[in-house]
Amino acid sequence: MMHSCDVLVIGSGIAGVVAAIEAGRAGARVVLASKGRLFSGSSFFPGTWGLGLIAPADADDERDLMRTILDVGCGAADPALVETFVGGLLPAID
Repeated sequence: MMHSCDVLVIGSGIAGVVAAIEAGRAGARVVLASKGRLFSGSSFFPGTWGLGLIAPADADDERDLMRTILDVGCGAADPALVETFVGGLLPAID
């Protein structure tokens, strides 16, 4: 089967799905390819900080998660947004 597209997105985690949606909103013809079902990327693996609903246990754990996100983001993550995200995990789960 052959498909023609403007944007090919590989992976159906949060980043892939958001990229596909935004490209489509911008008018691109998008193909989203995934080895598993939709929303099956590592963002949704229960052993990650993603949507597996794992939250920091205490203030030290919060600081560690914020450092990790900022390190992995290589300067692309906004520290204030990271702090807001991490600080809102436990309340959101509750």
